[in-house]
Amino acid sequence: MLGTGGGASRVAAGAGPARSAVRTGEKSQLLQHIVVFSTGEKPRAPLEEALDRFARGIRSCPEVIDVSWGENVNPTGLERGYEFVCIATLPTIEAMKGEYWNHPAHQELLERLPEVCESRFALDYCASALEGVA
Repeated sequence: MLGTGGGASRVAAGAGPARSAVRTGEKSQLLQHIVVFSTGEKPRAPLEEALDRFARGIRSCPEVIDVSWGENVNPTGLERGYEFVCIATLPTIEAMKGEYWNHPAHQELLERLPEVCESRFALDYCASALEGVA
């Protein structure tokens, strides 16, 4: 993982095999799965540890193209109490609902979140990839 705090992003090295974007018709698209977390009154370190463990474990999922997490540095989000964000890049919505969702690292994180996180929400969107860029 890169970074040790202060808003630094932690990127899971070797996340998934290298691949290009999935073709949908004429457009290349990737699914961006974004989850934002608030610890509320709970200590921050256990959530950081859970996210780090998740990122290291999920990289063994063949559908994960990239995964990173870090501290939120946006004032608007911080005012609402959201201190951390995790982003996973996947080839399709189906990949997220299948192998990614059922992967042991994801299931472990889901089980752990109630004890380390007060609230969270997810956003998912299909991002158009730039031509020639994977």
